[in-house]
Formats: sequence, structure tokens, C-alpha cells
Amino acid sequence: MNRIFIVILFVFSFMSMKGQYHYSKFNYYSLGLSFGSDMYSYSFDEAKGITNDKKFNYTIGVSGAYYATWIFEVHASLNYSSRNMTLLWDFPEDPNAIAKSEYKLSYLNIPIELRVNAVYLNWMKLNFGVGIMPDFRLKPTEILTYQDGKTEESVKFWGTKNFAPFLFAFPFSANLRFYLNRHYTIGFGASYYLYVNRMHTDYLTSPANAVTIRAGLYYDW
Repeated sequence: MNRIFIVILFVFSFMSMKGQYHYSKFNYYSLGLSFGSDMYSYSFDEAKGITNDKKFNYTIGVSGAYYATWIFEVHASLNYSSRNMTLLWDFPEDPNAIAKSEYKLSYLNIPIELRVNAVYLNWMKLNFGVGIMPDFRLKPTEILTYQDGKTEESVKFWGTKNFAPFLFAFPFSANLRFYLNRHYTIGFGASYYLYVNRMHTDYLTSPANAVTIRAGLYYDW
């Protein structure tokens, strides 16, 4: 049954490839803006008594693409990605002990993907991508809250400097585009980021992974 479904899907995709455009010209390039929500999964060192109070994080960026053929596309983006987090510390009661650490943290990431179109119609397309993604850290800030309620803010605390200035990941994505006309499209996508190095060298025991959901508006020509 699974083999029959795969064959039907392949035949449908192949037959629909050249039915994508009822316009006279094929678009080779794309440029657009996208916004999305990020969900990161971290493995914290249990021996340190840390609880991660998860925060909403987002990505906003500009992306471009080259449509090499009906099937293959190359996509690249420049994104601002927030990675804010709040860590709750399990210390004995002491007015001078830290209760929580809040980190204002962000990265610039540059995902570069090769995408393959599985469905390509005259009003939409569905493709899947894989690629590489370097992340470059921007200056972080740490806000400490002590058990007595006192707070301090600095970019020089010990916890801040251990956030990696460079990260590297492999992105895997599924993407939908809906054509409003020959040039304008709206897009929706989901990505899984598999990181190869740790974002924090002291708090985390292994690299993170993430799931992102995004939407965008694009201009093709």
C-alpha cells in the first residue's frame, strides 16, 4: 500500500511540474520577508540545579532564492533570531543567592538550502529542503535577580561570556507557496534545526535542536 501511494505521488508530481505557470515566462528569482516562532530544546546540566522558564522566541528576516529548474531551487536567508531565556536556580535560602538569571540573547543566522519541489501547480508548490546554517551571536545581556529581590544587569557576568559566539546547524525544511499572481506569493514553512555545537559551554550538556514555524510574503521575477 505504501509503495502504491509513493508511485501515485511521484506520477502526480511529475505530471504537474510543467503545469506550474500559465504565464508566458518562468520566474527565476525571489525576494521576500518572513516572520516565525522558534521552539528550542535544551539539555541542561542537572547537577547545576537549573530550571529553564521557557520564553517566546522569534525570527524575522529577508530571504532570496534562485529557481534553477522546475524541480531544484537554492534559497538563502539572513535572519535575526531571539534566544531569550530565564534560568531559575535551586539554591538554599540566602538573601545574597541568585534566584534567577534572565538572558537577552540573539543571533544572526544564515540558512542556505537546496530545495526540491514535490508538487508544482499553477497556484501552489510544495518543496523540501536541506542545507547548512551558521549562527553569529550578538552582544548578550544578563539580568540577575537575587532572593532578596535585588537585580543587576550587565554584559560582563560569567554566565554571559560562555554563550558561543558561533553556532552551526543543519536545517531541514518543508515549504508551501501560494501564488497570488505571477509575481506575488505568500509562503508557509516549518524547519528543524540540528545543531552540532553547544550554545552555552557550561549550562548545556549537548547541542540544542529547534523547530521553527514561519510565514512570509515574496516577490518573484
